[in-house]
Amino acid sequence: MVTKELKDRLALLCDDCSIEIFVDENMVMLKDELWTEISDKHEDSYCDCCIEKRMGRQIEVDDFKSISGMDMTGTGLIPCNAFWLYYKRPEEFLKLKNKL
Repeated sequence: MVTKELKDRLALLCDDCSIEIFVDENMVMLKDELWTEISDKHEDSYCDCCIEKRMGRQIEVDDFKSISGMDMTGTGLIPCNAFWLYYKRPEEFLKLKNKL
C-alpha cells in the first residue's frame, strides 16, 4: 500500500534519473517559460543535472525563478536557488551577493 508519506517522498525523485531531490543540494526553481520548454508536464521534477541535460547547457542565474518577498539570503534569489548557487557555484554566489 502506498501511503501519503511515501507518495510525497516519491514526488521528490527526479523523473529522469530517479535520484532524490534535496532543496539544498540539487533542486532549483526555474522561470515558468523555461520550465515549460524543458518539462513534459508542469508537475514534473528534475534534479539539476537532468535540467542541464534537457537544456543542453549549464544553469545560469538568469534561469532562476524569482518570487518577491522570498529573498532570505541577501542575494535576490529564493532560498532553494540561493542554496544551490552557494553549494554548486560559490564564486557566482559571492559575485551576486557582493553586487547587491
